[in-house]
Amino acid sequence: TILFQPLGVEQITHIVDLLLADIQKRLDDRSITLTLTDAAKRHVAEAGYDPVYGARPLKRYLQHEIETRLGRAIIAGDVAEGSSAKFDVVDDRLELLV
Repeated sequence: TILFQPLGVEQITHIVDLLLADIQKRLDDRSITLTLTDAAKRHVAEAGYDPVYGARPLKRYLQHEIETRLGRAIIAGDVAEGSSAKFDVVDDRLELLV
């Protein structure tokens, strides 16, 4: 029998960093830099973590909250090639700052 300990905030935040690195690799073709503040990383870690499913919902949460919003901003021309996009927490919500 193997018992697993629930993941802590530090482990979830590390997983968020790994998933963000994958997103950044795709943005490198357009020379767009993606950054999240520490508050934004904590917000993603708390909102995307489910005690029952562990870190599995994190990827879906990042796709919905980061990738989709960033993709729409790129299509709208708000984020140009060579620029940087930063996510921060404003009023308990993730906000894209260009």
